[in-house]
Amino acid sequence: MSNFFLAFEGLDGSGKTTISNLVYKKLLTKIEEQNLLFIDKKNPEKKTDYIEYHSNNIREILWDYPENAPMHELGDMHWLYLLSSWFHLLDYTQVKPGLHTGKSIILESWCYKYLVRYRMKSDYMFEAMQAAFFNLTNPFPVIYLDIDPKVAAERKKTFGFSESGGMDGLKGNSKENFIIYQNTLREIYYDFAQKGGWHVIDVSNKSEDEIANEVIGIIT
Repeated sequence: MSNFFLAFEGLDGSGKTTISNLVYKKLLTKIEEQNLLFIDKKNPEKKTDYIEYHSNNIREILWDYPENAPMHELGDMHWLYLLSSWFHLLDYTQVKPGLHTGKSIILESWCYKYLVRYRMKSDYMFEAMQAAFFNLTNPFPVIYLDIDPKVAAERKKTFGFSESGGMDGLKGNSKENFIIYQNTLREIYYDFAQKGGWHVIDVSNKSEDEIANEVIGIIT
């Protein structure tokens, strides 16, 4: 088996975290642990004291904000470049070194979630994000976990500001807004999947084990 950089994409509630972890555990029976790297996107392995210090500061403002934080007060362009900074840090300190040493890599998700969301905004914002992400390492393969937003909504206990469309004009962190917003994102994801040659797996009526085995069949 040649090395790979596997990344999952999908709507909020599609099961990316669960499936990526399950695939990693199953692959440990096929690949020696030192040759398989699972990267936690929000809490990557610390390489040096300075990288830890630097990444902790970025993570605190990017990922560890209060549940009801008024993110829109800072504007889309602020978040765009903050996201770009984080993914380039992750790519430079985790992904590129891992691939260079011949390891296979699994990530719960890469940058496409944010490209999809910014595709809904003005053209200049989407183009700015494309430029900011341009030279990030491209995963191979990308697995899109396709789910009906209504099914995804039933899996969730709470609905966050951004996943309910709060950054794109919808008011209120509600199940209804979540479904409306995620339906729009789903159509954009389909376009990305088709143009990018992603593998699409319908996960609405499959067990976690079935999905993980299908993913492993794709990469092995």
